[in-house]
Amino acid sequence: MKFYLKGLLISFVFLQSLQGALPPLYQSANEIKAILDDAELGKHLSSGEVIMKIEKLDKGYEIFTNTHRLLISVIYQPVNHPGPAQFSLEFKKTQLLE
Repeated sequence: MKFYLKGLLISFVFLQSLQGALPPLYQSANEIKAILDDAELGKHLSSGEVIMKIEKLDKGYEIFTNTHRLLISVIYQPVNHPGPAQFSLEFKKTQLLE
């Protein structure tokens, strides 16, 4: 019985560590989804614009529409527990494409 409980405890600890940081593909998907779901996006871009490209930068993303370019910084929050990275978004000034 002790062996069973030790095995169960070790398995639980191992599974908890697997829920650590998300792989880069899923982390970036979470970040892009957060950008697209944020009401701030609509304040910077018109509903008549079409998103042509979303490009990953060192500290965030750059969104290109048919008429504008918008930079968004991703600011990671410190975490003391396993799990996906917590972050906030900072929308920069929109620039007109030439």
